[in-house]
Amino acid sequence: MFSTTMLWKVFLVCSLAAKLCSAQNCPWLGPAYHVPIIARSAAPLQAAGAAFDAAITQALADGNLNASQTFFGIDVYSALDEKASLYSRFHTATAGTNKTAVTVGPDTVFRVFSISKLITVYAFLAKLGDKYWHEPVTKYVPELATAGTTWGVGRGGFDWEEITLGSLAGQISGIGKDYSANDLSVSNPGGAPGIRPLTDEEIVRCGSIGIPPCPRQKAMEMTLQQFPFTLSHRTPGYSNVAFQLLAYAAENITGMPFPAIVKSQLIDPLRLSRTYLTNPGGNFSDGVIIDGWEIEFGDEAPMGGYYQSTTDLTKLGRSILTSSILPARTTRAWLQATAHTGYAMASVGRPWEILRRNVPVSSGSETTRVVDLFTKQGGGTAYTTLIAVAPDYGVGLSLLTAGPIAEDFHFIKKLWMDTYLPALEEASREQAAANFAGTYALSDNSTATITLLPDEPGMFVSEMHSGGADFIALMATVWSSLGGRVEEGFGAFLYPMGLVEGNKVAFRAIWGAPGKTVLEDCGSWAEEDRIRYGGYPGDLFIFHLGDDGRATGLEVPITGRTLLRA
Repeated sequence: MFSTTMLWKVFLVCSLAAKLCSAQNCPWLGPAYHVPIIARSAAPLQAAGAAFDAAITQALADGNLNASQTFFGIDVYSALDEKASLYSRFHTATAGTNKTAVTVGPDTVFRVFSISKLITVYAFLAKLGDKYWHEPVTKYVPELATAGTTWGVGRGGFDWEEITLGSLAGQISGIGKDYSANDLSVSNPGGAPGIRPLTDEEIVRCGSIGIPPCPRQKAMEMTLQQFPFTLSHRTPGYSNVAFQLLAYAAENITGMPFPAIVKSQLIDPLRLSRTYLTNPGGNFSDGVIIDGWEIEFGDEAPMGGYYQSTTDLTKLGRSILTSSILPARTTRAWLQATAHTGYAMASVGRPWEILRRNVPVSSGSETTRVVDLFTKQGGGTAYTTLIAVAPDYGVGLSLLTAGPIAEDFHFIKKLWMDTYLPALEEASREQAAANFAGTYALSDNSTATITLLPDEPGMFVSEMHSGGADFIALMATVWSSLGGRVEEGFGAFLYPMGLVEGNKVAFRAIWGAPGKTVLEDCGSWAEEDRIRYGGYPGDLFIFHLGDDGRATGLEVPITGRTLLRA
């Protein structure tokens, strides 16, 4: 039995600011609710799909989307529900320049350009894991083994020993974008006023639009003569050549051609029948074949040379969300930022382009929480493409567009984020309310009330007694003794921790009160597990679930009790 006389005598060092011990509901990064699969029938999702579709129809009618010139395929999908899409729509340009008469559908092939980079990293991880990320590229690309080892400002000014395979995959190697692509000397070898004259050796003759790909020897010569962008591990810089080097490293490690690695690790197990690592050929009739389709990338294909259908892109995204190819630990490590950009709401991974969105915590609320959207965009000539996965919701987006107006792609992308992310949060919230909210009790005067509050993320324990003792009041006293702030309405905000054992799901509590403004530098991540008794955490709440996913009991280990849901 607990009582207020059994207070912990603890010496507290608040290593961060005192505000970390405040009463605000400052959620941890990650999902606010335990919802393994959001029901496609959820009202917020149905409303979002209808609104999204109506907005696209209107945009095609009023010209915000170019109906005559733009081809697109859209698929919104759930990780664990393979029966059908949450939403899909396809459009064939009414007056487009497609060289075939294809009507765009789920199996129509587009050029995906830099989504190839994601496929390259995914195949590398599937074959080799992430144990090589800290290895220097010099160990696996022989041409670099005897190259420069000092950073400088001129040609070849690299310390290649510092550049790791992980930095190549994570766009933080310091290497420039390209060694030859889009070099102006291809179209204008004679130069221009005010520009230095080039020697014959300096004029680019391979590896760009309109000329053949560079053979490996020439590609490596040109790579070694690049100017560095910056030091490694200093700031993200978008590099294409990094993924050519990563593929060379994978070939050296495995003894396999890189296309064979992609085929064996992704194409075959996922049955990606509409994925091509080289141009499908001149007689191919099931693609959107417009400007840029025919470009050959050669050894640069791992950075931008692949082709894919909407269906296959969805299979790829779903396999990431479900860890059907990678071990779950590897996926969790992969779905992380490796560096930040100069914009607070955008980070970079391997090679994720992570969009950080402020999503309303409940319908119509001005209170938001951060949701990370892991994306990889591709773009070149007339194609603009996107894969996006939202691990918080187990939902993804496949978006393939082709046409002369890239703004059409950005219109659809923004419309999807603005429409679907709030709806997914609300649907998760509604399912959590149905599955967990209510009263839990035992006959020994033990009770707990779980609610969801407007304008607050997570679930809230507003009242709890253990054997007749007021557990919330006890925790408030202990929290105060540890330097924390206790305000009116003090209770426990519960968040899922991803820990599941059989029918048990673990949540941890953030102690606080509703209605408190969350500070930008809130530090709940440093406050977990602060209250313990005999090793039992005071913030651990374990729900027992039935076969239907609805809670049947609430176990609070520090009390030694499991309460039953009324």
